[in-house]
Amino acid sequence: MTMELAPMTLRTTGPRTPRYAVWDWTCPSLTQEAAWHAALRAIRAQEEGRTGGRVTWTVLDGRVVDTRRHEDGAALPAEDDDGFAGWYARVEAAYGSGTPVLFYARDLARHDRDLFEVVLSAIGGSPDAFPLPRNRLDVEVFGGDYRRTPGGVHREYSVNRHFVLAGTKAMHMWPGDDWIPAGAERRHTTGFLPGVGEEHLSLPDPAAADASSRVLRASAGQVFAWVNGLWHIGETEGPAVGLNLASYMASFDADEAPFTLEATEEGRVTRDWVEAYRSYLDTPYGAPPGPDAALAAASAFGIEGAPPRTPAGEPPAKVVAVTHAPLLWCAEEDHVTVATHGRSARFAATVASWLAEVGRLPVGGSCEVPSGAAHCALAAWLVAGSAVAGA
Repeated sequence: MTMELAPMTLRTTGPRTPRYAVWDWTCPSLTQEAAWHAALRAIRAQEEGRTGGRVTWTVLDGRVVDTRRHEDGAALPAEDDDGFAGWYARVEAAYGSGTPVLFYARDLARHDRDLFEVVLSAIGGSPDAFPLPRNRLDVEVFGGDYRRTPGGVHREYSVNRHFVLAGTKAMHMWPGDDWIPAGAERRHTTGFLPGVGEEHLSLPDPAAADASSRVLRASAGQVFAWVNGLWHIGETEGPAVGLNLASYMASFDADEAPFTLEATEEGRVTRDWVEAYRSYLDTPYGAPPGPDAALAAASAFGIEGAPPRTPAGEPPAKVVAVTHAPLLWCAEEDHVTVATHGRSARFAATVASWLAEVGRLPVGGSCEVPSGAAHCALAAWLVAGSAVAGA
C-alpha cells in the first residue's frame, strides 16, 4: 500500500460511549475518494457474482434502480466518473437538479484491501471508541442528496460511528419507545448478517415524528456516534458522503456490556482474555470459534477484510512498522499465536521476545529480523499480512 496509514484522532465533548453524539475527527487517509473507490470495487464484485448476494443499491426519487432498465443507467456509479462529484453531476444532468438520490454499499472492506487497511489503522488510533462486536463490523458508504434514508425510521443491533467525508448530514434520533405514536406499523426484519435484527416503523405522520426527534448535524470532519437499538433516520443537506462503521452486537439493548481489547503495549493478550472473548462471541451465535479464530477477529475489530495482496514471500532482513492496526499475540508453552488484519497463525515459542520488540515499534520504526527459520517465517507472514513492511 502506497498511502500513509494514519491513526484517527477523535475530539469528544462528553462521554466516549454516549447514547448519541457528534464528535470531531481527523484521519488524513480516510477520505471520500478512498470510500468511493471501495464502493466501485463492490459494484464490480457484485456484477461478477463474487459477493454472495446484493451489496449495493441506488435509490432514485424513492425508487430502487433496476440495472436492467436502460433509462436507469445514468443513476449508477461508474469507474469513469470523476469520483462522487462526477457521479452526482451526471445524475443531476440526467434526472434534473434536486432529484433525490442515494447510493449505498456495504461489506466494503471485503472487496477493497486498501480501504480495509485504512479503516483498521484509523481504528487502531482510537480503540477505546470502538467496542469489539459480538458479530462483525460492517463498513458501509452512503452517498447522494436525499431527504430521508430509504426504509424510514429504523434501528439495528449495531453500535454506529458514521463519519461525514463530504458535505453536511443530519440525523433524527429517538431514544426509547415512548415516542412511537398510535397507528405506527412496526416491522422486525433480519439484517444482512446472520443473527442480526432490524426494526422499521411506518409512521402515520412522519413530520410530527420528526418534530419530536433530537436532531444532530455533522459536516466533513465530524462523526455521528450512537448506540445499538436507537431509532434514527438520516438525511443530507446537499450532496454528501458518509462512511459508517457498524459494530453488530447481540440485541437492541444499548446496556449490553461491551467487550474491550485488553492488550499490552507490545500487543500481548492473555489466554484468559482470549477465552473470555470466545465466550462473548459464543453467547448469541452458537458454537464458539477456536481461540486462534477469536484472536484473529479481535485483531480486525470484527471486520472481514479482503485477503492479503500476495502470499508470504522471502523474509526481509529488517521490518518497518507501517500501520496502527492491532498486532496481537498470545504465548503458550510450546507456541505463540499471532494475529493481525483478521488472520492468525502459530509460530515457535522462541519468537516471543522479538515479537514483543516488533509490537513496541512506532509507525516508521524498524528492527532487524533475527536469523533462524521461525523468525524468518514470522517476518514474511507479517509483511504479507500488512502489519509491517520489509526493508
